[in-house]
Amino acid sequence: MFILLCGIAAPTWSQYSNNLVFGVKAGFNQSSISQLSSIFVSEDYYAGYSFNEKKQLKPSASLFVNYRINSSRIALEGQVSYFQQATQLVYSDIKDFTYTTQFQYHYLGVGGYIKSTVFKGFNIGVGMRMGINLSPDKISYSSNSIEINWAGSNEPHSDQETQDELKNVIKGLNSTEFGVIASYEFNMGISIDFSYYLGLNDMVETLVNRHDFINSKNNTSSMQLTIGYAIAMDQSKKDKQKRK
Repeated sequence: MFILLCGIAAPTWSQYSNNLVFGVKAGFNQSSISQLSSIFVSEDYYAGYSFNEKKQLKPSASLFVNYRINSSRIALEGQVSYFQQATQLVYSDIKDFTYTTQFQYHYLGVGGYIKSTVFKGFNIGVGMRMGINLSPDKISYSSNSIEINWAGSNEPHSDQETQDELKNVIKGLNSTEFGVIASYEFNMGISIDFSYYLGLNDMVETLVNRHDFINSKNNTSSMQLTIGYAIAMDQSKKDKQKRK
């Protein structure tokens, strides 16, 4: 789960009175959505099956503005970001039937953070991020059903029919997350950030359906690593004045 900016080179910030900077960050986040398997099969429904929930690595990017309060260690940061929350769910059972369901939700997020310099170049911070789900029905489904001899038992629907049904009844929701950020600021406005986000709300809603899919509580968590580049607004003005 990937975004949030923390750093901009402390040596660069310290040169300016209001310490106002803006920049971009890009990288990857690894996310997981919990309890997806319970949507499809409740714990006491039947035996002889297993689920494997796999975290997914996806890209993320951000635009941010950072304001350091005078020459103190405290800074405030706001950001607009793109990120994904994704999990791959793999089912298998004693009949050698397997299927893979991919949940992959895209988000446009806004966040606010308060950060503190621990020592020169190294910052830690906390904040909140809220994301609008841009793809609430982004689910894919594939199975090996055509390879199995069902011998008169109930054969599943085709993969396309199942996928269409999943899109209709399982919807991704908007997100609200608590974030912890650690960053190191190098010279020339370069920074590297590591972030952890914990979802505070249910991420998936299961609508009324004919397949006994249930509406479980599905939280998300993610870790992300980004590299950023920042420009001090004061410095931009000074450079323009020098060119004049």
